[in-house]
Amino acid sequence: MAMIVSTVKVMPVGKCRPDTLELLSSVQGPILAQPGCIGCWIYHDKAEHTLIFWGEWQTDAALHRHICSDLYRRVLLAMELSSERPEVCFHQIEETRGLDLIHELREGGGEGMTHPASCAENTQVIS
Repeated sequence: MAMIVSTVKVMPVGKCRPDTLELLSSVQGPILAQPGCIGCWIYHDKAEHTLIFWGEWQTDAALHRHICSDLYRRVLLAMELSSERPEVCFHQIEETRGLDLIHELREGGGEGMTHPASCAENTQVIS
């Protein structure tokens, strides 16, 4: 079963930025309480003047219920406050790796991997 990551990137104009951030913040807690929600975060990139609304869902069905909910109308409203077309993405993640992948690649133990060469073979010492 795949986890689904949803991202909504909006670029609110200066005067709408605080309102958009407040709008997204107001739905964060209720979204976290929805069945099937793994997490929900808001990222604010001050340099690019963007807000990214990030959600993680256990199943497609949980995400679909969320998108069809009344609560999602506020997310749609935040998209409407964007000065440019919002970027909306849904990613299905089949596998998640952690330190095991770093160890496998750095120690050269990835013989069955589909990478050109391990990091250990490509490491140079600079003196």
